[in-house]
Amino acid sequence: MKISILGTGRLAWHLVPALEKAGFFINEIYNRSLPAAEALASQTMQARIQTHTDFRDSRSHLFILSVKDDALAEIAQATLLPSGSWIVHTSGSKALEVLQNPDWEGVKTGVFYPLQSFSKDKAVDWKKIPIFLEATDPALQEALCQMAQGLSQSVRVLQSGQRQILHIAAVFANNFSNHMFRLAQEILEREGLDLSALYPLIEETVQKTIKIGPHEAQTGPALRQDQKVIDRHASYLEANFPAEMATLYRMLSKSIQNPVFNKKNQKDG
Repeated sequence: MKISILGTGRLAWHLVPALEKAGFFINEIYNRSLPAAEALASQTMQARIQTHTDFRDSRSHLFILSVKDDALAEIAQATLLPSGSWIVHTSGSKALEVLQNPDWEGVKTGVFYPLQSFSKDKAVDWKKIPIFLEATDPALQEALCQMAQGLSQSVRVLQSGQRQILHIAAVFANNFSNHMFRLAQEILEREGLDLSALYPLIEETVQKTIKIGPHEAQTGPALRQDQKVIDRHASYLEANFPAEMATLYRMLSKSIQNPVFNKKNQKDG
C-alpha cells in the first residue's frame, strides 16, 4: 500500500519515518511550501514532492491529512483523489465528517489519531503511543489497524464523540500542565533561580500520578485548607506579575478544594 502525506508539521515529521521503518511505502509528500516538503521528503527513501492538491494521477491508495485542525475542511475540499481511494485525518478534536468533498468518487474516510505531544527535536517511542482509529469502511478500518499495530502496542477503534472528549482531557493533562511549568519558570527566573530546581518534584508528581492516581497524589496548601499560605502566595504574584497570575492561582486553589474534584481526605495534604 502506497501512502501520501499531506502536511509537514510536527506529527508528520515523526510519522513519516516511523511508517517507513515499519515497512510502509511513502509515495508523496505534500505542502504548499516547497522547502517544507523537501525537508520532510529528505527523511524518506524516495518520496516525491507535491505542492498542489490534485492527486488524481497518484499511485497512492491511502492519503493521510496531517495539518492544523482549522485547515482540515479547507484542504479536504481542495484535494482531488483517485476514485476508490482512502483519506484519513490525524486530529483528536475534529470529527470524521470534516473529510468531505463532492468531487470524490468512492472515497472512504477515516481517522488515525496518535495521542501524543510531538516536537521536531524530541524523539518519541511509537510503541508506547496510543493510536485511536475510526473509519467509514471495514476494509479501511482493517488497513488502519494493521498500520497502527506496525507502530504501536496500543491500538483502539474510537468514535468521534469519545475521541473529542479524550482530546479535552489531553489538553488538561499536557497543554495546561506544561503551561504551569512555564509559569513556574517565570517565577523562578525573576528571582534568579532555575527551573531545574523543580525537576525532581515534576518527576515525582508524574510518577505518583501514574502509580497511585491524581486524587491520591494531590498535596499542597489548597488541599490543607491553608488560607494564609494561599493569600501570601497570591499577594506576591499580584505584586510582581500580570493580574492573571494571581487570579489563576486562586482559581486553581479553589478547584483543588472543590469537593466535586477533591475526593481525598483534606487533612492528608
